[in-house]
Amino acid sequence: MSETPPGDVESLDEAAILARFAPGEADPAGLVAYALHRRALIAFRSEFTRRTGTAPSAEAEQAFLISETTPARLAAYREDALRRLGPPPTKPPEPAPRRRLRWMAVFGGPPMLMPDQPDKVNWRGLLYRLGMLLLAVIATSLLLRVLFVRPL
Repeated sequence: MSETPPGDVESLDEAAILARFAPGEADPAGLVAYALHRRALIAFRSEFTRRTGTAPSAEAEQAFLISETTPARLAAYREDALRRLGPPPTKPPEPAPRRRLRWMAVFGGPPMLMPDQPDKVNWRGLLYRLGMLLLAVIATSLLLRVLFVRPL
């Protein structure tokens, strides 16, 4: 990173500032640090306008840019960017196992298998589903009798 003397105001254009934050194009931490710097610049402009009622002058912005591009501030922005980016992922998380919809699940009610104990049967859920199935069979037989069977 090239150091610009604090008194050299003309060299503080956007390209030079971006080059200070992200020397390489493939530097995600530097790009995030530059984005944090831009957010601070926008906040400075809005706070200055709120307090004084006028937009900041070019000299005020240059003073802000000089103070924000010191090596200590650059290191602080980079550290904040690294913290926000977090550690690189080691491997992608495995997807959750897909559960197939069982035909008994249509009737609703409590689950037949306990989620925390997959080897135990939830008898209440099983009896509920069997009762619903019995009611469905009875209703179907009554409807068939009424609709399709003719009395002699």
